[in-house]
Amino acid sequence: MPLVAEATDEQVTWCSARVWRAVRQALEAAPGLEQGGAHCVGDVLTYVVAPAGALATDLFVARRRYWTILAALQGRAVAEVAARQALEVDQAYCDWTDREYLVGSGRSRAIPEGAVLAVGPDEAVRLHSGEAVVVELHAAMEGFDLTH
Repeated sequence: MPLVAEATDEQVTWCSARVWRAVRQALEAAPGLEQGGAHCVGDVLTYVVAPAGALATDLFVARRRYWTILAALQGRAVAEVAARQALEVDQAYCDWTDREYLVGSGRSRAIPEGAVLAVGPDEAVRLHSGEAVVVELHAAMEGFDLTH
């Protein structure tokens, strides 16, 4: 099940301290970055800042080597999340891009401004179009755990 939490919620243990620091660093830098460009924090994660409408897709996206983390910088974003096994494959997994595209339906999750949604490798996500400004991060699986 995906986790929605405040970006500053210290009760969320996200893997190694190194990955959590990278996520926090990216989220802190995001408001000052130009929208649409790709950014990275070392070899731990990549991210983009953009309006939800620019990141929205009709297909669900699942990853095997990275967690997908969506954060709402401005406004309220909505994403749909589903178990990978509950969806049908539209485009098979590509090791080069670490993506598998799927069709079906899932559960809508609101991401309030200042909160994050973390989606693991057994799930797929699609962001709904909207006016919110969103940060989409892909964090390395390195010891990633969403326990409290």
